[in-house]
Amino acid sequence: MKIKASVFYITLWMLFTTKVDLIAQVFDGAQNQVSYIGGELSNYKYLTVGLDYGLTDYLSVGANIKYLFKPPEIPNKEEFSFLNRLGAHLRLDFHWANYLHLKKSDILMGYRIDLEGAHGPQIIYQYFFTDFFGLYGRSNYYVNIPKSVEYFKFRKPDPLTFEVGIIYKYFGW
Repeated sequence: MKIKASVFYITLWMLFTTKVDLIAQVFDGAQNQVSYIGGELSNYKYLTVGLDYGLTDYLSVGANIKYLFKPPEIPNKEEFSFLNRLGAHLRLDFHWANYLHLKKSDILMGYRIDLEGAHGPQIIYQYFFTDFFGLYGRSNYYVNIPKSVEYFKFRKPDPLTFEVGIIYKYFGW
């Protein structure tokens, strides 16, 4: 219940702190800033928070942090600390919104590298209800999952993951 309340308050904060007097398209190119919060659905359930920053009219870089909610049953729970529940990744994405002249949605294709060593392609679909607020869905496929990394000691990673959530676009502050 605390998670639902937190997501609700974050959404309200995003709605009321945005300058709405600007008219913009979905992806503004260089210096476009987007944040999002959602849930990753795979073998395990994660809360994810991330940021995107536009480099050019078609490229952006991003970072994600995710937190594992319910760890698997393991004999020695003390070894499964808060830090073992955290994960992070960096990514580079190509935005199709400008190329395809999309007004309310964007399709991103890119590559994701987890800081734990796994990496692979991803595709993201974003739909904006307003100029600054919308929903997103992401699918990742890991082509390389390291077997000997300490991070994967307690869980079996899923090569195909899905993520859904809300997205918020910043307009120059």
